[in-house]
Amino acid sequence: MFKKIAITTVATLYAGTVFAQSMPVGFYADGNLQAEYVSTTSDDYTFGIADITLGYSGAGAGSMPLGIELSLFTIQGDPVDFDPHVTGSIFYDSSYGRFSVGLPGAALADYVAVPKFGNSKVIGLEYGIPFGSMLDLYFKTGDAPYDYGVRFDGMVGGADVGLSYHQIDGDDYAISGGVSYAVNNTYTVAAGFEAINGGSTESGIFTSVAAEYGTFGGLLNISSPIGTDDLFYSIEASYNVSDDLVLTAGYVNTGENIYTFDAQYRFMENAYVGASVLGSNGSDSIYTAYVGWDINYGG
Repeated sequence: MFKKIAITTVATLYAGTVFAQSMPVGFYADGNLQAEYVSTTSDDYTFGIADITLGYSGAGAGSMPLGIELSLFTIQGDPVDFDPHVTGSIFYDSSYGRFSVGLPGAALADYVAVPKFGNSKVIGLEYGIPFGSMLDLYFKTGDAPYDYGVRFDGMVGGADVGLSYHQIDGDDYAISGGVSYAVNNTYTVAAGFEAINGGSTESGIFTSVAAEYGTFGGLLNISSPIGTDDLFYSIEASYNVSDDLVLTAGYVNTGENIYTFDAQYRFMENAYVGASVLGSNGSDSIYTAYVGWDINYGG
């Protein structure tokens, strides 16, 4: 078990250093690589997660404002195992904003902030759905037969806005949107919606308020997700003990009370390692340890 964790950790950091090399003008890479160890009362698991977007912007290269993006998502582990799945789009950067066609991601996912659940990507997939884009998860994992989509991202009156339309499985379709507004470089207020029509229309509404004030941070989420009229909410607070060490505590209510605590240490600029615990009043605690690399190069 520990040998497998060590191998996954080294592979994750090595992949991160590859992306860290200088990129040609106009090309960029964003996303994250993470290896996780998850321990429950019944068993232990290890996972490798890759969530990466590669792109080329003609405007960034000083030519025509046309570009292309390809996004890859995969989880390798047991019992969660999603084969690598790729989506992508062609975009045009205009004075009004970016227009994308092909298989773009759901707009909601890029505007409303979601709780981190102890920075576990795998646990976040299960518990984070009520607070964010269900479409984004479907498209990343290939669970939805995605035919085509169009998307707009721009700025209106000082607010960042996004809206996307997606044709799914022939006759079904979905709409996803979000808006975020920064206040005094301290607060970011966001709201969004998602609607899916598969014969009948189901919709959800999502909101978040993120704050950064010196060494302290916070996040409040309130949502009424697709499939329910109930309100779910989460609260997270963080404290930067130093430039490298961050402690985060959270509370989530999705019908049961869930508590999280996480300690994360950053190094090598984009690398990090951490550990967290997630517990509730209805089940035993879940412990995680993780190591990862944030990708943000070029552009």
